[in-house]
Amino acid sequence: EPHQPAFALMVVDLDRLKPINDHHGHEGGDRVLVGVAEILRHLCRESDTVVRWGGDEFVVLCDAGSLDSAAALAERIRSTVSKQIFRVGEGAVARSSCSIGFATHPFIASAPERFGWEQSLALADLALYQAKALRNDWVGWSGSASADTLPDLLQSIERDPAPLEEGGFIQVRRRPDPSTDDSTGRWRHMPGSA
Repeated sequence: EPHQPAFALMVVDLDRLKPINDHHGHEGGDRVLVGVAEILRHLCRESDTVVRWGGDEFVVLCDAGSLDSAAALAERIRSTVSKQIFRVGEGAVARSSCSIGFATHPFIASAPERFGWEQSLALADLALYQAKALRNDWVGWSGSASADTLPDLLQSIERDPAPLEEGGFIQVRRRPDPSTDDSTGRWRHMPGSA
């Protein structure tokens, strides 16, 4: 039976904080950050950990259980933040969206000693980089057992994850294409993904 990852490390990055800071001052931007922190605490379980990670990023350590449950949480966060109207000052409101990248930890469930927390966070950051290309999006991944045979897995993902995905070395979940009406709620599964 396949091993299940214990956690997912998720990096949530606000897409439009700078224009809010420029237009409403840093106090307005801080109100958006406080609002996003409240959303994260509300949507995450008590067993999850939410921390602010630099200017406009949060890191969530999710007690995930699977790549799909982490994807479901990422979509709930993305959707909630994008619909939220934040009060940023006297009679002033702003909207934002977020991009999310996540990776399972251990990244390769069948080889838990292969990567530490730092590498899992780096892998989540690489997924975030993919999501930020589209904004208001999310990407997450985990390594398959065959990924343990690749000596330079991190560098290969950083260079170009597509061949690894096609070869079945990594399983990837992406936000369902918003331009299609996919009411099934299932994530797009890529070739080679479970």
